[in-house]
Amino acid sequence: MQNKYEEEDIVTVKISEQCSVKMVGLSIVGTREYQQDAYYMSSTNVGTLAIICDGMGGTEHGEIASLKAIETLVTDFESLTSISNPSDFLLREILKINDEVFALKDDEGKQIDCGSTLIAVLTVGNAAYWISVGDSRIFVLRDGNMIPVNRLHNYRMKLDEQLEKRLISKEDYLEEEKQAEALISYIGMDELELIDRNTEPFGMRYQDKFLLCSDGLYKVLNQEQIQKIVNDNSMNIGDAVLSLIKCVKNSCKKNIDNTTVVLMSYE
Repeated sequence: MQNKYEEEDIVTVKISEQCSVKMVGLSIVGTREYQQDAYYMSSTNVGTLAIICDGMGGTEHGEIASLKAIETLVTDFESLTSISNPSDFLLREILKINDEVFALKDDEGKQIDCGSTLIAVLTVGNAAYWISVGDSRIFVLRDGNMIPVNRLHNYRMKLDEQLEKRLISKEDYLEEEKQAEALISYIGMDELELIDRNTEPFGMRYQDKFLLCSDGLYKVLNQEQIQKIVNDNSMNIGDAVLSLIKCVKNSCKKNIDNTTVVLMSYE
């Protein structure tokens, strides 16, 4: 998708005569020669779903993993006629997708070394459910405040836990920190054990928002900058997403990763 949005890019789902969920998403390649991010947002009679996947494993392989993950979740979601437990549905999908990506093979029948992060938010009425694997981010915004709801599944998280439990020294921590951004959980692993999700529904209130993004956003803009941009454009989520993408493109950073943003608003 290009760095602009049109009216047809805004997905609106009416919850009642008073409230609806609106979603806008944009993605850019950045300074990369290839696009490994993939995203999806849509609605059915069951609910609304937004997904971002950030592929890993080389030019072609990362794209294959992220698109495969999106394809499976989209197909299964759109085939639903009802849903009794959205959180369990998302968990089953994650495990299924992980097995499918892990089993991917090339034209010669050799296993492809690839993977992807995956974040998703599913709303049913005003109840929101989220799930996360990897280091893409989900934020919730309420009353002008923005907080992350998922952890970054990278080596830094493991180091922080070890340091807090005094299993390693500060010196060891600093020595290992150079590998801090390495993922310790992602779609396509042999054994996927680290998954973040909420099992109890998050009740959305009027003007609550969910912001989903790949690491291309939060590695350029800090949380305070992201929050300010969304709040400054709180009445128009399309402008908010476009402003976030523009700020990434106009940053002084030489190497800009693939960047994808989806903003969901309960209005």
